[in-house]
Amino acid sequence: LVFDDTKVKTMTMGGSFSSSEFEDSFNGQMSIAANGSDLINKFIAKGKGSFSGTTFEHSVKSYSEVRFTGTSSSDVKIFEGAGRTTGTFKDSTRTETDSFDEKIGFEYQDSASPKYATTTSGTYVTNVNAFDFAADAITGLTAPASPTASIASSDRCAGSVDDGTVQASYLLDVTSEAFAAIDQTCSNEFSEGKNICNALEEQEQQVWNALRQSEAAK
Repeated sequence: LVFDDTKVKTMTMGGSFSSSEFEDSFNGQMSIAANGSDLINKFIAKGKGSFSGTTFEHSVKSYSEVRFTGTSSSDVKIFEGAGRTTGTFKDSTRTETDSFDEKIGFEYQDSASPKYATTTSGTYVTNVNAFDFAADAITGLTAPASPTASIASSDRCAGSVDDGTVQASYLLDVTSEAFAAIDQTCSNEFSEGKNICNALEEQEQQVWNALRQSEAAK
């Protein structure tokens, strides 16, 4: 399978999970632009749960664009970008619903300390400001759409593409040797009691904290 580097490459995902205390669902979409250096992310999630006798509900939507280089998780570098996150949170101890709406633009400055600094201008900030959450197929949903397939119920899933020019079929086999190697890599990467989501959230929080500190120091 060879990708055409002159075309937009998009991956759309969705999922849901639940336990005796929590339930959550999400949809997301990640695209690499035709220029091969812009990464666009869209995300929507909604959930509810209970903890120590308190019930809560939350929803979140986000959109971001970043410029990157690299071809694997070991050499990816992000140089600049912008993003916006909006959502709500409500718990049973209060009558009002909290809402939030955060925007940020950033750029990498090799000679500065810290290396990342916030910015209020540039192509990515402009694109994020112009993005219409309500009009988009992902972020315009009032709630995440249910997954249309489940690998948990089958070790293999297949599909096909036919756009009139290109015809292709694919098969994902999670029992294959190649998939096992990927699984082992992920297990080694996050072997210290962390799951992938928590690790990524920690890294994201570190970036946000560094940017806020940079902004406060101005």
